[in-house]
Amino acid sequence: MSIYRSTGTFLDSSILLNLLFETELTERARKLFSMADDPLVSETVVDECVYVTLRKKASSRGIKSIHELRKFLKTEEGRALLGNPPR
Repeated sequence: MSIYRSTGTFLDSSILLNLLFETELTERARKLFSMADDPLVSETVVDECVYVTLRKKASSRGIKSIHELRKFLKTEEGRALLGNPPR
């Protein structure tokens, strides 16, 4: 029986988010990222990063809850934020 084992380095969303957004941990995240051999991420990590980024962008517009966010994303401005052209 053969089992394939990856030799890559798994990167969690905390590393990627500290690279995307300037925080007190950004420099450490850069160092960890540069040390990673064959960096790997999962779909869940990508989903988490998209969600956090979307929430941050929405909060800068005063949107505080997930319910407000859902409502906002149905507006022209919300669709534009997602890169969808207005209808």
